[in-house]
Amino acid sequence: MYSDDPAKSTSKEEIEIANTIVGINEKYKNEEFSVKALRDNVYTVESKNGKYQGTIDLEERYADIR
Repeated sequence: MYSDDPAKSTSKEEIEIANTIVGINEKYKNEEFSVKALRDNVYTVESKNGKYQGTIDLEERYADIR
């Protein structure tokens, strides 16, 4: 799962997903996104202008936006 405070991440997997999410935040810092929960710890995201969409799965430690 992704920690609310990435500095507290301890496992290799937590650190990897935290770095992925930080990278996504930086890459799309000028975009506004809506986030919708599909189920516990799984979300779809879409930019306000519809240009970017993706999935964030905190359980599987997967995040991809295109």
